[in-house]
Amino acid sequence: MKRLSLLLPALLLALFTCNAGFCANHDNVWKQYLSASEQAALLKIASPPPEASQPQTKPDPEQMLAILRTGFNHFGETLAKPLTTQPAAFAEGNIKGLWFKPAKADQSKVLLYFHGGGYVLGSPRTAAGITDFLAVSAGITCFSLDYPLAPEHPYPAAIENALLAYKMLLAKGFKPGHITLAGDSAGGGLALALLLKLREEKLPMPAGAYLLSPWTDLSASLPSHTLKRDDDALVALEFVQNLANWYAGKQDLTAPLISPAFADLRGLPPLFIQVGSFEVLLDDALTIARNAGLADVPVRLSIWPGYYHVFQMMHKELQGGRRALRDGAVFLNEAMNQKLLIPAGN
Repeated sequence: MKRLSLLLPALLLALFTCNAGFCANHDNVWKQYLSASEQAALLKIASPPPEASQPQTKPDPEQMLAILRTGFNHFGETLAKPLTTQPAAFAEGNIKGLWFKPAKADQSKVLLYFHGGGYVLGSPRTAAGITDFLAVSAGITCFSLDYPLAPEHPYPAAIENALLAYKMLLAKGFKPGHITLAGDSAGGGLALALLLKLREEKLPMPAGAYLLSPWTDLSASLPSHTLKRDDDALVALEFVQNLANWYAGKQDLTAPLISPAFADLRGLPPLFIQVGSFEVLLDDALTIARNAGLADVPVRLSIWPGYYHVFQMMHKELQGGRRALRDGAVFLNEAMNQKLLIPAGN
C-alpha cells in the first residue's frame, strides 16, 4: 500500500476541488442551453461540500481510500433514489450484481451495464438511477455488474469479470442479438474493452453498445485532457491520471483493452455515444466515434453543450439527463430490433 500513500492525498484534493472560474467562464453557454433550475442543479453538484476541507490529521492510505469510496457511494446512491424497480441482488460464482426487471419488461432482452468510478470507486447501486431508468424506458431487463475494483484488483480483473457476465447471459438463453451493453465513464470504456475481447475470442457480438461519457484514453494524451481542464468543474485531470495508474498497474496505459481509444474497432456492433461539452474526457468520446467511422462501424455521437461528465446521473434534476437516457433507450430497442442498419427514410 506504499503507492497509495503517495496518490491518495492528491486524489482527495482533486475530488473536492471546484474551478472558481467555472461559472463565469460558461455563464453564456449555460444561459443558452440550460434552464435556470438546471444551472442551479449543476452549481450545487459542482461545489465542494463543507466537509471536503482537509482533515486535521492525515488518514492512512486505507482510510483515505475508504473515504473516497464512501463519498462516491453516497453521492451515486442518493441521486438514484427513489427507484421505479426494486433491484434484486445476484451472486453466482465470481459474478455479482443487480437485476432490474420491470413488470412490463420483455424478459427475452437484456442490457448488461457497467458502472463508472474510474475502476476504483462505485457499484451497481451508484448507477442504479441510470439502469432503472433505461430498463423501464426500454421495456427490457438489465443486469448491472459488480465487477472487482482496483487497486485491490487491477487490470485485467474487471474485463475478465465482464466476459464471465456476458457468457453467463448466453448460458441463461439470451440470444446475442437480444443483448446490449452500456456503461458510464470507466464503465463505458469497459463495455468497449469487452467488445474487443469478444472479437478476440471469436464470440458472438451483442446487438450494440450505449456509452455515456466513456473513459477510453487512460494515458491522458488527447487534446481535451488539457484544453478542457479549466472547463470541467467535476473531473480533475490529476485525479483521472491517478485512477488510471491504479487500474493499469504496470501495464501500458495505451494497450487497447485498457484504452480502447487506441484500438482498431473493426467488426464491432453499432455504438451510441453521449458526452458533455464541458468534459475533460470529451476527446475520449470523439476519438471512439471517429475510429468507429473509420472502421465502418455504425456510430451515433451526441454532444451536449453545457453539460458535464455523466450528467445522466442527475436525470431527476436535469431535463437534458432525462432526454439523453430516453435517446439511449430508443437506441437499445432499435439495436435489438435490428433497425440501426436501415438508412434514414427507408
